[in-house]
Amino acid sequence: MKTYQAFPVVLFALACLTACSGRSPQPKYYLLGEEQPVVVPLPGNRPAIVLHQFSLPSYLDRDSLVLRSDGSVQVVVAEYHLWAEPLNKAAPRLLEETMRPILQEKGLNLLWRDTADADLLVDVALLRLDGAPGSSAAISARWRIVDSTGVLLAQGLFTRETDAGDSHASMVRALSRLLADFGRALVQASGEACERRAAQSRDGTGKKKKDR
Repeated sequence: MKTYQAFPVVLFALACLTACSGRSPQPKYYLLGEEQPVVVPLPGNRPAIVLHQFSLPSYLDRDSLVLRSDGSVQVVVAEYHLWAEPLNKAAPRLLEETMRPILQEKGLNLLWRDTADADLLVDVALLRLDGAPGSSAAISARWRIVDSTGVLLAQGLFTRETDAGDSHASMVRALSRLLADFGRALVQASGEACERRAAQSRDGTGKKKKDR
């Protein structure tokens, strides 16, 4: 009799153990970049560069980190490794934080999607921002720079890879460094585009026209 009374108790204990052992892992959250000091726009009528459009491929537009190694065509969605901030906001934020202080050293202001006072507009299409722990992290992005009338001044493709480290956290840090490298490349291209735009207001020799 006691054996039959104990049997449901044993089943209940086994059910509890099964439920506990099958519990999902706690998700981990990751943030691109590091906190940057606030940079106040330069006073006066300074040339303004605007981060105008930013797009992500659909495979990256999700909450989870996407893993891909060595150019593989297969991707893995890291279900329990999540972005703390949507990638379509975090990536342009990091570009902005990287570009603004360097541009200000050149006497240029950087704005975010405010085209009213824009001298140059920068459009970015992120093609790849992924990697895998124990392998590499990679970025690929197309960019273009146009003036306020839509005239194309420069365009290009930025690609780079680096060691991803041995953890998801180290991979995110590597992706942050790659985005910062891309931001610095955009600064250089923007500076050159400003010079090219200024040259367009001169004559064919690149010198200012003389008064006649």
